[in-house]
Amino acid sequence: MDKAFYPRDTLEKAIHSWWLIVVFMVLGGAVGLLFCSMQPPVYDAKAVFTTSIDPTWTVQMTDVEVDEAIGIVGDIISSTDVIAEVVQKANSAGIPIDTAKFNQMASTDRLNYQWEVHILSSNPKIATSITNIWADAAAASLDSAYKHALLARGYQRYLDSLENCLEKTAAIQPAQSICSRSNLANIQQELSNTGSLVKQEKQASQGLLPIVLVSLSERAQLPTKPVLFNRGQSVFSGALVGFLLALGAIFVDLPGRFTRKG
Repeated sequence: MDKAFYPRDTLEKAIHSWWLIVVFMVLGGAVGLLFCSMQPPVYDAKAVFTTSIDPTWTVQMTDVEVDEAIGIVGDIISSTDVIAEVVQKANSAGIPIDTAKFNQMASTDRLNYQWEVHILSSNPKIATSITNIWADAAAASLDSAYKHALLARGYQRYLDSLENCLEKTAAIQPAQSICSRSNLANIQQELSNTGSLVKQEKQASQGLLPIVLVSLSERAQLPTKPVLFNRGQSVFSGALVGFLLALGAIFVDLPGRFTRKG
């Protein structure tokens, strides 16, 4: 017949046999540490992009708007086009990877006004090379997006002036020849052309705002030590398994059996 489980009795036994729990947890943690040490070393290469808000602009942005604007920088860094370029250049450099492999190796972290790009690899030279290829591709994409954002802003200003001119034309016969009713057809055509240019440049800017400045502030350096991010997790997992095994041993009265045999 199965032994009934009584939580209170088990708790009392656990308190009485605390030493067994400690032993099992220490052994479990040691096994977890041993498992971690048997894994191949992994190296983390990192590059850093730093963002800022252009102080020459008079536009006031809320904290939420600033957060969203900086978030767009991360989207561009990890965009499909950038990743495709990284994969292509890495293969050209003799590093055989595909998009799936890159996604396994790559990660990004945002720290306030900075974006970090990371590549994990068992080969520190490969990690450094791919990281810098990624950083260069992302920097080029961000620079292109920024130029298109400036063009979009310029065309938008021109579009606003044309719309203002059209409003004046509809209201009264203005003194300026460019806004005269005789020039109405040309104004409407220019409005259409400029509107298309604004849309085109905004799309090419990938959502980046011209008020956001971005620079590649730190290129990847060759890592000299492997990362240990799994060590604590492995030790904790091993200790947890040891704790559960100790509870199981206490439940079946393993310490009492050894005592009676003695």
